[in-house]
Amino acid sequence: MRALIIDNDAEVAEAVGLTFGISWPDSETISASSGDSGIYLAGSEWPSLVILEIDLPDMDGFTICKEIRRFSDVPIIMLTERSKEGDIVRGLQVGADDYIIKPLRGLVFMAKVKAVLRRAEPTPTVVGSQVIEFGDLRVDFAAAAVYVGEHRISLTPTEYRLLCQLLKSAGKVVPSRTLLGQVWGRDYLDESRYLKVHIKHLRNKLGDDPAAPKYIFTERNVGYGFVNSKI
Repeated sequence: MRALIIDNDAEVAEAVGLTFGISWPDSETISASSGDSGIYLAGSEWPSLVILEIDLPDMDGFTICKEIRRFSDVPIIMLTERSKEGDIVRGLQVGADDYIIKPLRGLVFMAKVKAVLRRAEPTPTVVGSQVIEFGDLRVDFAAAAVYVGEHRISLTPTEYRLLCQLLKSAGKVVPSRTLLGQVWGRDYLDESRYLKVHIKHLRNKLGDDPAAPKYIFTERNVGYGFVNSKI
């Protein structure tokens, strides 16, 4: 496992590297102190994970995250001192898989890293058929590929897992806490903002209108479901 640390604070980069070294001896870390170099390394070194600070000298972490998402679905964790709700939501909206507020707490940090990497693992088939079709939507579970019409849709591992869980319970409402546990893990049962942001991303990518849903419907104050009851 190779982790890319994008942070202009050398002490933080060293602390993250040391935490990986102690908890995961076989891991490797590389670092970048600017956004440009971080984006370059994300594209040339193909890391398994990116640890990203928001406040960097040449560009902010939100921009860096969006740029990396143009060519990679690598798991991204924002590690920053910014603790405002708006910053957390914005980080998730631009494509971060998790958001951790400094100071670095080694055990919590590594637990979240491992949770994010687990979500990035291939998702097993969750329905009887290897391929399902509903309207313009087609999901090929063997290839972990999602199509709307003739266009393949690029989903992050988390978005794909979320879609699979909804398909698994197609036609039924899945409570928000259940989805959070299934997709993110038990440590995230109260992180409703994670679910709201990723449902929004998924709907946008599928071309779904929450006011007149073709695929994903909302049961207010309960959870979400996939509209097709015949899958």
